Amino acid sequence: MDEVVCLGAALAARAPRLGHVCVDLASIASSASTDSETAADLGTLAWPETASWVDRMAASSLVGDDLPLHLMGSNLYLDRLWADEVLVATDLLARAAKRPAGVDEGALASDLSVLFPAAGESDLQSLAAVTAVRRPFLGDRGRTGHRKDDDSGPCVGAPGGAGSRHRRATSSLALAAPTGKAAARLEEAVHGEARAMGVDPPLQERLLQLKGSTLHRLLGSTPGTDPLPS
Repeated sequence: MDEVVCLGAALAARAPRLGHVCVDLASIASSASTDSETAADLGTLAWPETASWVDRMAASSLVGDDLPLHLMGSNLYLDRLWADEVLVATDLLARAAKRPAGVDEGALASDLSVLFPAAGESDLQSLAAVTAVRRPFLGDRGRTGHRKDDDSGPCVGAPGGAGSRHRRATSSLALAAPTGKAAARLEEAVHGEARAMGVDPPLQERLLQLKGSTLHRLLGSTPGTDPLPS
């Protein structure tokens, strides 16, 4: 078998162990690391040229629909991880396309004036809170150090208030992050914002009762249940 194809397959199989769903053949030469404590500059190795590598992977009998590997651009996946990513993406896009019913726009405006008393129309945190109410799905993908935790309190508080005035019985809130440490920071941030925000006592108590969890624990598979109810 083509040794370049074997290398790509090995790196795709190794990616999940490093916390990734795929390997980017275009950047792996500069990002690869070893499992050994001995320092090694892997960038000095004779890595395949990206365009040729991608072409040879695409032509391989291992790559394609219902085959062991899936290639998307320069990203090489194990097929099962590609299928999982498509499933998650499809579900999130479907959720994002919906519009929750029962949002009281007057109550929303009133709550926002409490949550963001000095915010203008261009205030991004205020906009995030509004979006969290008007849409069933919101992602904050700020760069490392962006302090996304600071956005969490108002974004959780707004849907918990005006956004659920007419659907409180079915609304649910959960705090989750990739790691236990991040989950603890998220919980601390939301609790801090809950104490600082001038919200109704019942909502404040609801926010203070929220506990941070890892995504893995939140999404733990339980037959017959949906960890992310619509």
